[in-house]
Amino acid sequence: MTNEEKAARLPAGWGWPGASRKAHYFAEGASTSLCHGWAFTGSRFDEHDANSDNCKDCARRVLRLRPNGEPSP
Repeated sequence: MTNEEKAARLPAGWGWPGASRKAHYFAEGASTSLCHGWAFTGSRFDEHDANSDNCKDCARRVLRLRPNGEPSP
């Protein structure tokens, strides 16, 4: 499996890169966070947009991606 094929299988969601103090949001198929500060290919979850442990820049940008502009529960 090529790197492009692996990246295409990555779901959108919040992930915790190893050295990060905050969770960062990654778009579907992307290995770089919305704030462009982190790369991550581990497990992700697409909930809790308003969690205080989330990167503030990613949280602001993910709201623009949501259809109704509201955070996920």
